[in-house]
Amino acid sequence: MDSSQFKTASLIVRLGNMVAWLRNQHMQQRDITSSQSDVIRYLLKHRDQSLSAGDLMQQLGLSPSTMAGILKRLENKGLIRRTPDGKDARKIRITLTEEGLALEDYLKDYAARTEEILLHGMTPAEQDEFYRLLKLALDNANAVKQAGGETKDV
Repeated sequence: MDSSQFKTASLIVRLGNMVAWLRNQHMQQRDITSSQSDVIRYLLKHRDQSLSAGDLMQQLGLSPSTMAGILKRLENKGLIRRTPDGKDARKIRITLTEEGLALEDYLKDYAARTEEILLHGMTPAEQDEFYRLLKLALDNANAVKQAGGETKDV
């Protein structure tokens, strides 16, 4: 197989790695990682809901061990708290502390800055098309994931 057949996948992987690097560089200023910021952003967005580690794991696509490690580190940093669910003591609910809530503006500002970096030099029409194509690619990958890894319909 010709290596040019993999140029799209290669660029997507490189872009993902670069975005992770940019995010980690910025998040170091607040002593959190990119993955930890994803959890905080999700909790901020759903602050009115009662969320468990399982909910976060499912929504963010993380393994149980990865989620457990992230939550432990966020709790040690004083950004989240884990409390028993009032209705079911077997369940633990995850909530942001005041310190965790205080990261909202910082995370929003950085998300806007990352988007500026990625879209720099694109016209508004190109930005819309880039978004559309990224969403389509993500939807395609999610369909394969939902099918248990089966790719025959793709």
